[in-house]
Formats: sequence, C-alpha cells, structure tokens
Amino acid sequence: METAKAYNVLAASLTNDDRKRQMSDVADYSVSIGMTGVMDMSGTVPGVGFIDQTNGYDFLLEMVREASHKVRTRIFFPGLDEDAELTQLMGYLNNKWPDYGPDMAKIVGIGEWSVGRSLFNEQPLGDAARLAQRRIAERGWAYHQHIHSPEEIDAHLDVWEALSEEFDIAAMRWTPGHLSNITPELVDRAVDMGLGLGAHGQPYHSGSAAGGPPWRTILNSGAVAVGAGSDGARINVLNPWCIIYYMATGMNVSGELTTADETGSRYEAVRYYSSVEQGWFTKEDDTLGGFDVGRFADIAVLRADVFDPDVISDADIRHRTSVLTIVGGEIVHDAGVLDTP
Repeated sequence: METAKAYNVLAASLTNDDRKRQMSDVADYSVSIGMTGVMDMSGTVPGVGFIDQTNGYDFLLEMVREASHKVRTRIFFPGLDEDAELTQLMGYLNNKWPDYGPDMAKIVGIGEWSVGRSLFNEQPLGDAARLAQRRIAERGWAYHQHIHSPEEIDAHLDVWEALSEEFDIAAMRWTPGHLSNITPELVDRAVDMGLGLGAHGQPYHSGSAAGGPPWRTILNSGAVAVGAGSDGARINVLNPWCIIYYMATGMNVSGELTTADETGSRYEAVRYYSSVEQGWFTKEDDTLGGFDVGRFADIAVLRADVFDPDVISDADIRHRTSVLTIVGGEIVHDAGVLDTP
C-alpha cells in the first residue's frame, strides 16, 4: 500500500516527455533481447502502473507519429465494469474502432477482461458478464480473456460455445489466455470452436510450486494457433527468454521443476513466440510472425545459437541477447559486432 502511494505521488508529476523517455528505455531493452512486438492489455489491474484509457496513451501516440516507437504494439482495452450497466465496455465498443491504427500501434480488441473482477469471478458467469461478451460478439471485436483455473475456463467456454452458435467468434479471434491449469478436455473444447490458445508462463516468476500451462498438450492439440507470453511486465518478467527457458526445462525462477511432463523443445518454445501463427491472434495472418515475402520485416539476429545445447546451456537460455534487431525493415538495435573492417 505504501509503495502504491509513493508511486501515485511520483506519477502525478510525470510529463509526457517523462513517459516517452521511460518507454524508450523499455523499448531499447526489449529490442536488445530480440523482442519486436507486444500485446498490450492496457494496464488492467488497478494500482501501480494502471493506465487511464482516456488519455494514458497520448505519449505513445506522439511517439508513433514521430516514428520513435520501436516495438510493434497491439492494444486491447479492458472492460472493468462492476455492475450491469457496462458503461466502460460500451464506451469502448461505441467510440473506438477495432483493427485501426498504424502498423506500430494498432487497436485490436477487448482484453484482458470483459468485466471487472467481481463479475469475472462468478462461476457460472452471471448476467452482466454474459451480456458483456454478447456485446463484444455483436460488434465483431477480437477478445482476449485471461483465465487460470479449470472452473474459470469452463465457465467462459460455456458462454463462448453458446455464442458460437450465433457468431463466428473464431473469425473474430477470441482467445482464452494464461491457461495455467487448463485440462486436456478444456483444450479440446476450445480447439473444437476453432480458437487459438494463448499460453502464458506467469507462474515462472511466482516462486511457487504451481506449474505453468500444459505446453506439450497445447502444442499437440491441433489448435489453429498457439502463442506465448509472460503476462504484464509489472507483475512478471518482461524477458521472453525466461519463459522460453521455462517452457523448455519446466524450471521456475526458484529452480523448482514444475512442468516436467509438459515441456517442449527449444525450437518449439521459440515457435510459441515467433511463428506465422502469431498473426492469427490479431487478424494479421499474412503479415505478423514468421519469415517470408510480404510479412513484416521484424527480425532478431541472436548472439549465439540458442537451439544448440552445446553452445547455450539450459540456464543461459534466459540471458539471450540480439546483436541486430530490425522492426519494419528499420534497424532498431545494433550491438556493433557485425561491422566489417
């Protein structure tokens, strides 16, 4: 609580120039480790780091206009309503445009919630949450919902299955995300609806014995797309290589083996982050992710071969860096080691 108060006092004095400098520092770090794009869930949890969606992105939009923003960003707006009026959610649906914006900062959909915490945690979902998701479907918006327990996932899939009889939510790119405790049966239900699966390794940094998503089960599920993430950087590690290490080894930050039966190879772990499937989640199937003619020129040249365990040990996966990072065909990070005499 005292930390939050101190943060709020500091934040009150920040200018847009301060925020632009902070974003530049974070972006410089991101591209130095080869991370070229992010899904931004808009600071949904109130408290330290919360974003006011009315003007909180002003500084970022300035950076995009100035061509100084370096990390490709896809923005989701959260419905945080705690009552049946859905005032905030309907404000987004009525006044913001989906799939709109320049390539470096595009509005994509609703997420990571459609309603506030108290309504989200009702199981089965109550009338307000059901109505919120119906309104999203009626407007044709993408929707990325973060859910953890089998009970939460089951409650949401019940609603989505009913809605899918009226709306093509797969075409809208509705996605269940996080999925730490999803069961094979729940995976199959999502796949049967034609949905992609967003597996996020936030338990890596919790220090608990709880494991992350069932990476292997999800990889083998036949889902139209699988993608990975770490959750918000203010509550978990920003570095994707830590989650790639977690996927490949099952070891969390405390050195505990938590997902021994659900690990993937190093190649599969990197695929979770960078394959052509990543464009599915934002309706950019032909441009985002992978490496081919016509796709975004977002490329990272790593300092060493992460796929060779004789070159990079398991523990060192977490410390990978890029010697050259390109976003949109522009060099955004150059370590200088590729210079020729």
